Amino acid sequence: MKGKKTADAESIANIARLEAMTEDLTKRAKRLESGGGFIFQFIEGTLMQSIQNGDWILLDEVNLASDSVLNRLSNIIEGEHILLNERADIVETQRHNDFRIFMCMNPPYTSAGKKSLPAALRRRLTEFYVPELEKESDLLPIIQR
Repeated sequence: MKGKKTADAESIANIARLEAMTEDLTKRAKRLESGGGFIFQFIEGTLMQSIQNGDWILLDEVNLASDSVLNRLSNIIEGEHILLNERADIVETQRHNDFRIFMCMNPPYTSAGKKSLPAALRRRLTEFYVPELEKESDLLPIIQR
């Protein structure tokens, strides 16, 4: 008799789970039909969190990025406010005073896919040329400054 009670309890639990899933799907379908939002959710990434918190961020091999990304970076560097139009609701984000962005790249002629940065972006940056490091002691002057 115990086995039948256990099977009945499992069946009831499975039915309850299916009813809950059906109710959730029905709500989502109604929301989509009414044009009231997507199922997807915008989640702020590391860059936006760094901008808001005043963190420092390093973007390596930046000249491999697409032109649209490089143009967006130019806007982020320039202004005190960043307009997030990627969200469903357009939100203006205040840039923290301590936020810093560092971009590293290899010269554009060294390998395929690398290009020069757009002039508009380069004007907003301070460039340092660092020759290729050949031994560990070459790092000391960089670290000390």
